Formats: sequence, C-alpha cells, structure tokens
Amino acid sequence: MVVMTMSKVELKPCPFCGGKSWVVKIPNESNKKYVVVCKDDDCGASLGNYSETREEAINAWNKRADNGKL
Repeated sequence: MVVMTMSKVELKPCPFCGGKSWVVKIPNESNKKYVVVCKDDDCGASLGNYSETREEAINAWNKRADNGKL
C-alpha cells in the first residue's frame, strides 16, 4: 500500500516589503482565477497575471520572490 501526503506549499514573503502574502481567487469567466498579492496595504504588490490553479499562482509568486523581480 502506498500512502501519499500533500505538503502545504508556503508562500514566500513579498520581495518588495517582506510582508506576508496570500492567494486571492477571482471569480471570472476565464480559467485564470488565482493571483498572489502582498497583504500590506501600503505595498499591495502582486504578480500581475492570473493562474489557472492555486498551486501555479503560488509557484509563480515564490519564483519571483526568489528573483526579486517583477
């Protein structure tokens, strides 16, 4: 028997202000509905595009956070 577990992928902090981030689901007619944004109202950084899945949005944010680029 194989037991599979899913680990929770953590969002990296905002590459601009170091603040916490979160995934936002946007209801729309396209398949791209998820985006990660900084929780700090004074910063409000986001990836600038939407992903089809929550995981894709997190991976894109975390990759950008590593690079510190827009």
